[in-house]
Amino acid sequence: MRQRARRACVACRRRKRKCDGQVPCRNCSDYEYRCVYEPTASRRFSLDESPRPAANTMPKPVGTDSQASPAFTNVEERAHRSPQSPARTRGFLDLLKSRYMNKESSVSFPRSLAVELQTSNLPRLHAFAYHAGVRGEPTFSPQHHLIDLITLVQVKRLLDIYESIIHPIFGFLEIDNLGRQCDAHWNGNAQGSAFEAIACGFITLASLFSDFLTPQVEATIVEHAKALLESPYPVSNPTVHWVMAWILRTIYLRATSRPYIAWMSSCTTMHVAESVGLHRSLHQVTVLASSGTNLLEQTIETRERTFQVARSLNLLISYDYGRSSINLGVSNARPLASRQNDFTTQICGLICGIAADDAASDTTSENTDLFLLLDKVSNAPAEHDFIVLTRAELALCIYRRLHHFGHILNEDKIDQIIEVGMPALEAARRLAAVGHPWWNVLSTVFHFICVLLSINSNKSLERVAEAVRTMEALAQYLGTHMAREAVQTAKDLVKAALDQRRKATQSLENALTGSAALGRSPNVEAFQDSDWNLFLQPFDQNYFESFADFPQQYFAEVAQQNLPDMAPNGI
Repeated sequence: MRQRARRACVACRRRKRKCDGQVPCRNCSDYEYRCVYEPTASRRFSLDESPRPAANTMPKPVGTDSQASPAFTNVEERAHRSPQSPARTRGFLDLLKSRYMNKESSVSFPRSLAVELQTSNLPRLHAFAYHAGVRGEPTFSPQHHLIDLITLVQVKRLLDIYESIIHPIFGFLEIDNLGRQCDAHWNGNAQGSAFEAIACGFITLASLFSDFLTPQVEATIVEHAKALLESPYPVSNPTVHWVMAWILRTIYLRATSRPYIAWMSSCTTMHVAESVGLHRSLHQVTVLASSGTNLLEQTIETRERTFQVARSLNLLISYDYGRSSINLGVSNARPLASRQNDFTTQICGLICGIAADDAASDTTSENTDLFLLLDKVSNAPAEHDFIVLTRAELALCIYRRLHHFGHILNEDKIDQIIEVGMPALEAARRLAAVGHPWWNVLSTVFHFICVLLSINSNKSLERVAEAVRTMEALAQYLGTHMAREAVQTAKDLVKAALDQRRKATQSLENALTGSAALGRSPNVEAFQDSDWNLFLQPFDQNYFESFADFPQQYFAEVAQQNLPDMAPNGI
């Protein structure tokens, strides 16, 4: 026999509906009513009192007011206070499907309308009548299964490599949980397509940084990840795990592929993050209680770390490539909690500092904020070689914008750029020596040479030799066509700068040689018998005839001194 609730909230009693006695109750959660209970002899239960959440409720977000209600009850209580003062939550978050929709979306409006109409049949968050429906959705069958391509022993070894090299910089995966999922997946308990996409991501990245797998096996796993990410799975069931898989793919593509492909991948990552609401705090949304609070598998911190890493990659790749980044209206992200031996907070703080400057906007790029941004980047802490390179990479990006818009750099700003770039040379050498092919190992050094030549001052040109030697050392370490091509291009640019300097020097030498020739005194004795009053008389018809008596010996001597090959024997 079903147990009846011992109490009912005010809203359910007024509408004569069954109440489950929870805080908030199911009805109030679905209809976004304010769930309040009448006081009893024991105590009054209401959302305003912020009751302690049950064990299966959402943990309170880090950094919120200690007096605020738990995440679910707080947002839903604000969602429907009264018709006169409606709450302005930004959208719906369906935890069951990990789907987020803005309130103004055509997908969410039918549900909002049903709430306003107080109907007993709330429509689900769904794209009703989005198209005519004359074709069904495509099916997908993967060509490979990851367990057939690689053994569990190899996976565990690659996970250790990933944890030691990539995870300290981009720390968004839950490594311990991932290891347990690997055990289950390779022992017959399939963990789903999203897990397999994540596994492909860390496997290929770890192989890239260790050469653990053959290039053929690595390429097959990369293609398998691509097939999973572009399949209907992420669309039909978007979760934070698909965002994680896209982040891993973006890092791999940035380190191995063309700029456009890496940029498109970073933009896709941001859009997938938007689809699951990672850009919104849980206090900004209406959480559909029908989803069940215990269905949120990831913690608040994991959500925030995942979003900030995705955002940092998109900003960095876009800023370097000169393309627009994805702006989801996030101005000030909450600082991440620091962890031991973790540099995620440092790298995200460094990169997100450029968020105010849109690479596609000339108006923001032309103002003096670029100089302030250069100060900020130059003074940012960098405790890892990759971050040292990234800091220099951003400084060079800022210089290119200043140069493009014709800003003149004073000596202090030139010193800033040089002081940020020089440590990057040693950082690149160290990373290349241990076989860590981060994308900026080669690119930052190459573009530092370009900027030194562009500055074209004595201070900058003094550093070119060391930068070129570093490029040559990197080419030796890497042994790739990309490295050799970059070295040759850098040397060609140095030669062009040298030729330009030689031409300028020759012009100055010619000026000095010409001045010496013109400075020798000709024989002026011939002037003594000249009638100089002729030059002072008004112009008349006898003016040019007077030059007939001018000493021809003077003209002959001047011509012989300055034009020895062209001067005739006489004038």
